[in-house]
Amino acid sequence: MINAKFNIRLFLFVAVLFSLAGSQGYSQGTDIRSVKQKHFYIGFSANSGQSSLTVTDNSSISSLVSKKGSSFGGSFEIGYSFNRIIGLSTGAGYSMYSTGLSLATYTNAYDTTDSEGEKYNRRIDGQNIAETQKISFVNIPLALNLQIPFSNSFGLYIQSGINFSIPMQKSFNNTGTFSYSGYYPAYNVTIENISYEGFLSNYKNSVDGNITLKSMYEELFASAGFQLTIHNSVQISLGGFYNKILSDMSDNSSTFNSFHLSSGPGKMESLIQGTSKPALSSMGLKITIRFYL
Repeated sequence: MINAKFNIRLFLFVAVLFSLAGSQGYSQGTDIRSVKQKHFYIGFSANSGQSSLTVTDNSSISSLVSKKGSSFGGSFEIGYSFNRIIGLSTGAGYSMYSTGLSLATYTNAYDTTDSEGEKYNRRIDGQNIAETQKISFVNIPLALNLQIPFSNSFGLYIQSGINFSIPMQKSFNNTGTFSYSGYYPAYNVTIENISYEGFLSNYKNSVDGNITLKSMYEELFASAGFQLTIHNSVQISLGGFYNKILSDMSDNSSTFNSFHLSSGPGKMESLIQGTSKPALSSMGLKITIRFYL
């Protein structure tokens, strides 16, 4: 809700600015060729929006529910406009995402040995599992910039390109209620409701940890909207944006088939590690200011 209010206020503020300055630009005429173009520029951008994480279930994790979160980002850019229509830019940026996953029930069983070397089948039942993730990236963009001027001061813009994104923050918090038991086939007995080997029932887990991610990703980004140029030196843009990581986020190829969401009291892994092809995307509003040199 806070994020939505921020986006609405940002949009209204810049819309008023555009309307005031746009009317001044039209009064000066629409001969675009009458203004000498500056080619090099530096710029700063900020964006705020909604993020989404989509995943594919595996055999032990099914019926996952994805919860939308928020995204924030900022960047510095340096660019060159070949003419009034097309240009290229690069720079550096930082983006932050918060997302969530929930799971109503979880069951799992696997063979292992206890602290005394006895073989047994460990059985886990969980319910009301909820996880939040906080993931951030340092981005190096390569962008194509298109401009459609309507006058010396007002026009449309389209920007698209690729971010080379390096993960920084990779944290999660996972909660849920779990029961652990052990079946010993040598004695044909099931042990539960005791502290031995963590065979506890209705244990409330709450665990913080780090998600295992790849070292770099390619992220598609696109933005389009309105832009206002002031005195041929300062340009303000407001539009919508969409970002999407192009590759599978997870780095769990070696552990996917042996994944255990929780192996005992106080122990939990991220739900992301037990899924295949998790994909992160976001969309919202973006504001940019450029200074032509």
